[in-house]
Amino acid sequence: MDQPTAFAGVLREQRILLLAKKENCHFLTRLFASFSTEHYICLAMEFVEGGDLASHLVRNGMSQERTRFYSACIVLGLQFLHDRNITHRDLKLENVLLDRDGYAKITDFGISKEGMSFTDRSQTQCGTLPYMAPEMFTQYPYTRSVDWWGLGVCIYLMRLSQVSALQ
Repeated sequence: MDQPTAFAGVLREQRILLLAKKENCHFLTRLFASFSTEHYICLAMEFVEGGDLASHLVRNGMSQERTRFYSACIVLGLQFLHDRNITHRDLKLENVLLDRDGYAKITDFGISKEGMSFTDRSQTQCGTLPYMAPEMFTQYPYTRSVDWWGLGVCIYLMRLSQVSALQ
């Protein structure tokens, strides 16, 4: 990634993390502080000690009740972003962290797209392949519905882990 693109991604992430802090969104990770040095921009984020959902699946599988609860948390986080015209574009189990109380929080906003209303479209192919919506993968113009596709993949994987654990 070239310098201007990397820098823009860090600044975008900083804006979204600050927005989550300012508006007290419990379903997104938040920024405590940020500073820059000669070569780096440093973001001091909220410590979310529960690990990511992917690691929980590997260790324990996921019950239907937990899948429902975590999915609801993710829906509320996506609703917060979408109400502010932000599309995450890389929703995956590794980008959902669990806090000390067991609530799910979306993280990693580096490739999010700001200013994307309900009808706006983008064609940039980005994200993680197994979670990528078909229209994003084929570089067909897509809406912020790609986040809902990613949520669907997350739900599928959480439920699949329970089925696999039973066998």
